[in-house]
Amino acid sequence: MKKFILALMLVCTGIVNAAEVTVMNENVLGLGSYFSTVDARFIIDQTSGEGFVKVTVTEERPDRGGWYDQYGRWYPNRMPIPVVVFQETAKIDGLTLVGDQVIYQGAEGDVDCGKMGVSRVFKKPTFYLNGNCKLSGSIKNTRTSSNVVVVLKTK
Repeated sequence: MKKFILALMLVCTGIVNAAEVTVMNENVLGLGSYFSTVDARFIIDQTSGEGFVKVTVTEERPDRGGWYDQYGRWYPNRMPIPVVVFQETAKIDGLTLVGDQVIYQGAEGDVDCGKMGVSRVFKKPTFYLNGNCKLSGSIKNTRTSSNVVVVLKTK
């Protein structure tokens, strides 16, 4: 019985701090019935200290091209072509840069998302995530439209 209560307490403490915030819910025009992916990335503006998300929806469409051989036979290309259908940047309310730490100020409290640093090879400003904040993007299809939904998950 003691082990059960201890396990229950451990499970409950892990669930309390999790939160999800919808950052973007936009309609995507021109999305077909092909395989599509959503890429969501953090962008931190160092001059203003604000955090943004950059969302790109890529669809892999079949290549309509091909070539003729020396006998006049047509050989179609089999490789799909990636086509960017949607690309937008949106501000994340509550994601700020404090010193070199990136902090998300949500309803549950402040969450340390990572730190700003300089990359080793190219010496460019880079946002190093520590795993407390994650972006997940998905496409919700309805009968009349397709929406891209980006959710910020914090621990």
